[in-house]
Amino acid sequence: MWPGNMILQAGASSNPSNAKARNAVVDMFLASDCEWLLWIDEDAVVHPSAPQRLRSLANEHGALAAAGFVVVYDPLTQELKLGGWNFDGQEWENAEPQEEAFWVDGVGCHFSLWHRTAYDRLEPPYHQDWMVHPRTGSAMSHDLSISLRFKETEDWPGVLYCPEVLTWHVKEWKIGKAELDRYNESNTIH
Repeated sequence: MWPGNMILQAGASSNPSNAKARNAVVDMFLASDCEWLLWIDEDAVVHPSAPQRLRSLANEHGALAAAGFVVVYDPLTQELKLGGWNFDGQEWENAEPQEEAFWVDGVGCHFSLWHRTAYDRLEPPYHQDWMVHPRTGSAMSHDLSISLRFKETEDWPGVLYCPEVLTWHVKEWKIGKAELDRYNESNTIH
């Protein structure tokens, strides 16, 4: 159990009204006396001790935001992909994994912890649906758009990305016949 007060949001998805739902949760959070907001999306798989460990690491490093290390399995390519991104001024790039907690520019809300003072840096609405990056014109999801908004505030340290707090991002894959054939072919013993 968490010591102290917190608000937990679970079950958000990536549908177009997701930003509106996240903003309602943030408004409720900021109206409370809670110190931390923990996001757990419906496709996140986390160990029961992960929220407490994430909070401990955030406190230890003085982070305003921390995220569990996200592993995504792509069944079509049979590759593991990692979450956590850095922004080079033009595009988002996957961060190089490290063994200990490290700072990144952006994360999805997937399994992340945000201190209330982080939201003090932004004007509402905090989360936005898909947006166009103001400098590059590239599309950004609501997760990365809020990360960019935080990154552009003064003295934003980034998000503490925590490899020891491993989480899985489990997606339902909807594929067509061509993708299914390619998948079946790659899993056939010749």
